[in-house]
Amino acid sequence: MTVAVVALPLALAFGVTSGLGAAAGLVTAVVAGAVAAVFGGSDVQVSGPTGAMTVVLVPVAQGYGARGVLMVGASSSATKCRSGTAGKPCT
Repeated sequence: MTVAVVALPLALAFGVTSGLGAAAGLVTAVVAGAVAAVFGGSDVQVSGPTGAMTVVLVPVAQGYGARGVLMVGASSSATKCRSGTAGKPCT
């Protein structure tokens, strides 16, 4: 519950900061939470938005819009999956 109290306003702020709106931040938080719950590696794993992603996503959102943000997310997810299946840890 504590993670949700912190992560939800942070996700909303990231949506607004990126220029995509609070609704985009809310949808992203819900989808990311569902994916982490289904595919998470541990019952005690904590996942949520991080401030470091703002540095990456704001210029992408301003230059390429929502589709650019989606492509960055998809390509980073693909890289993580390839690294996981190759047996090489990716942090």
